[in-house]
Amino acid sequence: MISSKPLNVEVIRGNNVESLHEVTALVVNSKGETVMSWGDTSKSIYPRSSIKSIQAVNIIVSGAAEKFAVTDQELALASASHNGETDHIIGVQQWLGRMGLSEQDLECGAQKQQDGFSALFNNCSGKHAGMLASALAMGVSTKGYSKVEHPVQVAVRRTIEEFCSEKVLDTNIAVDGCSIPTYFLPMQGLALGMARFGDFEKLPTKYHRACRRLFSAVTEFPYYIAGKDRYCTNMTVELAKRASIKTGAEGVMFASLPDLKLGLVVKAHDGAVRAAEASTTWILNELGVLSPAGLEKFLPVPLKNWNGIKTGQISIRNH
Repeated sequence: MISSKPLNVEVIRGNNVESLHEVTALVVNSKGETVMSWGDTSKSIYPRSSIKSIQAVNIIVSGAAEKFAVTDQELALASASHNGETDHIIGVQQWLGRMGLSEQDLECGAQKQQDGFSALFNNCSGKHAGMLASALAMGVSTKGYSKVEHPVQVAVRRTIEEFCSEKVLDTNIAVDGCSIPTYFLPMQGLALGMARFGDFEKLPTKYHRACRRLFSAVTEFPYYIAGKDRYCTNMTVELAKRASIKTGAEGVMFASLPDLKLGLVVKAHDGAVRAAEASTTWILNELGVLSPAGLEKFLPVPLKNWNGIKTGQISIRNH
């Protein structure tokens, strides 16, 4: 289906629509052909954390994964927006330790300004550990690795450009929540990048092993990409290695579906995460990768109050 109208995500309380989120979504194949779309998909967006799997490619291409014996759990953490649970923190801490580094070397900042919550607890600390590993493997300074001009970020930017077949303009570079660069790119290119992440034969040979291993890591160890009670983890488990799912700030969601050679990009206009999650579930069902039983687990989303009483639900109204 290709529609110029966005998907409507309805928040229902009782018998009435209380809130409405509009969502633009796009599915393309690894040739760049549009398979499904809703809304104005010609627009550009910031991919935010949804693009972490492509950002992590340089860990393998640079030789860092081999140099530091990086595990698949650690590669999943490098692709994660984790909850900061015990296993997440220990995983990042041990990885840094093997490199002779510590939390003091992380440039992602502490999300919670409280005693005991260091940069290790930042949901991007795994990605930053991976970038530190890349810097060491590349033989460049770890200081300032988060800056746009640092060799690590230059390599990541070039990788994104190759995957997405889009040139990043200097005027379209901003700073992400964890202080690394984020790039304002067309949805079409971003969806193509996710399709190619799964169907990596369309990419230069140097990326093949990286894509294969990263997809295996995030689908084999989905707990490490998010954590308990998180959509990315739960949906990845449900899809049983048929897709990698990754959320981003401001209502962004990406998916790579290797078997179908497809990439999915979802953007909620108002930045609502719940709208991006519900839309992703609905589209995965439309693509035939989510079973009826699986669909029932995720959509409609029940809404409950503090006493556990169901007050409504989140559902999709397609035009």
